Amino acid sequence: MMFLDDFKDALNGHAFELAGLAGLALIFVAGWIRWRITWLDADVEEAVKDGKLTQSQAEKRAWVAQLATPVLMLIGLALLGMAVAGYTAKLGWI
Repeated sequence: MMFLDDFKDALNGHAFELAGLAGLALIFVAGWIRWRITWLDADVEEAVKDGKLTQSQAEKRAWVAQLATPVLMLIGLALLGMAVAGYTAKLGWI
């Protein structure tokens, strides 16, 4: 099981702790964006009415806000899963 030995050797630092914390942070940021999406849409709509944004800029901002939530959530879950896998390997459960 050469792969598992290399994997366990990589656990000497705090990489998995940082990955787990970064994953949690990304999950919370994605939740916050999703919670605020209606207010973000209202702000963009108001900026279009005031002439600060064009319609195409407003559509792009709305698209980015709606795309950011699932992308950040998936990246956060992947980092959290990596941290859990690292700790289980460190404890010898794998």
